[in-house]
Amino acid sequence: MRKILLSVLCSFLFFGSVKAEEFSPMIQDRIIAAKNGNVKAQYFLGNLFYNGYQVKRDCFTAYQLFLLAAKQGHTDAQDKLGEMLAEGKSIHADNIQQDDVQAVKWFRIAATLGHAQAAAHLGAMYELGRGVERSPTEAKRWCQLAVQNEQNDNVKNIYKTFYQNLENMGY
Repeated sequence: MRKILLSVLCSFLFFGSVKAEEFSPMIQDRIIAAKNGNVKAQYFLGNLFYNGYQVKRDCFTAYQLFLLAAKQGHTDAQDKLGEMLAEGKSIHADNIQQDDVQAVKWFRIAATLGHAQAAAHLGAMYELGRGVERSPTEAKRWCQLAVQNEQNDNVKNIYKTFYQNLENMGY
């Protein structure tokens, strides 16, 4: 029940304050789709607001949109939500505090669904002991999963380097 109320509140906060007619036709269409629960539109709009592309940058609105999409299983949104919660600083002015425990939660959800970047983020959180007890062994495990799941060879090489550095340190 609590999760449903939170989702309704997020929807109300975003959709109650945003009027589609204030934006370009393309963004208007996405707002309507997002209001109707379209997870891809929610994620797309979250990125627009987060980056300030064709809209005024508004990290709080981006957070709400990513949260709506993340709760529907959108792994990119789950990872982005984790990033925002881990960073904190970039959204602090919008009254969203850094929360490493919640960041780890969202990274773990996305990583277990095969999201390579989320697995790498989770590995970094374990290596640094942020939001979890520090565990280089767990860091290595999640980093290895990131390497296995990554499709882009350049990014895969970055994950491999992190993994090899952990091995070189004896983990």
